[in-house]
Amino acid sequence: PGLWEKHLEEGLLKVGFVPIHENWPSVFFHSKLKLLLMVYVDDFKLAGPSKNLAEGWALIKSKVTLGKDGPTKMGLCLGCHHERFTREYKGKKVQGVRYNMEHSLLQAVEHYEKLCARHNYKCNLRPVETPFINTTTIDPDVDKFDEDKGVLASSAASILMKLLYTARLARFDLLKAITSLASRMTTWTRRCDKQLDRLMAYVKHSARDSKLEGYVGDDPADLRLQIYADADFASDLLTRRSTSGLFLALAGPHTFFPLTAASKKQTAVS
Repeated sequence: PGLWEKHLEEGLLKVGFVPIHENWPSVFFHSKLKLLLMVYVDDFKLAGPSKNLAEGWALIKSKVTLGKDGPTKMGLCLGCHHERFTREYKGKKVQGVRYNMEHSLLQAVEHYEKLCARHNYKCNLRPVETPFINTTTIDPDVDKFDEDKGVLASSAASILMKLLYTARLARFDLLKAITSLASRMTTWTRRCDKQLDRLMAYVKHSARDSKLEGYVGDDPADLRLQIYADADFASDLLTRRSTSGLFLALAGPHTFFPLTAASKKQTAVS
């Protein structure tokens, strides 16, 4: 680890925050206060019983100098607006958080439009229902084996990487489209141009309404991890490989809180 990570971990250990696992760096748990601390460079996010938060922050500040404005109230963190809500679910009041990435997504669309103008590529950001074009059939106009690279080949990485952070944090529905295109960076074609344009059209018109949210209304003893897994069938037109996907959530009688998701192309054709 770097000097900052080493300094941080040593300080947090002294006040009871212990790393949860070697595979989860910068994530700590305080067993006495039941507080989970997540650190991203110099951003700190603390979660747990509200009655223990003040004591937890005091312990952290005894070893780490925090900004004069922190800790902040729920709001913007790591580029995402966190919106708290309360609602009735199955006769019980639950508390939840909605992750709003609209601003970040529209910034990515604006970036894409500027790059299209630079490359003299005519984008078509019309309303669409999915981020995918039909990849199950050959398009004779764009799938010639001797075709030149797509127009956006040199700029695609900057667009996709800008989207990937948002997708991994709070827009799981974008993961497959992004990772599929990312696997074509060295073999970018005109079909990839079309796929990227379709993805950005979907992003533009879903940014306002598609927001990840989760809610909790149970004691920890009543919660469980719930995973959903599936795969498509030979969706990659060139390799005929399938793509596996998973979705992990914290669940209970009155709880459903998304934790993470993944989309990965399989390594072999079966």
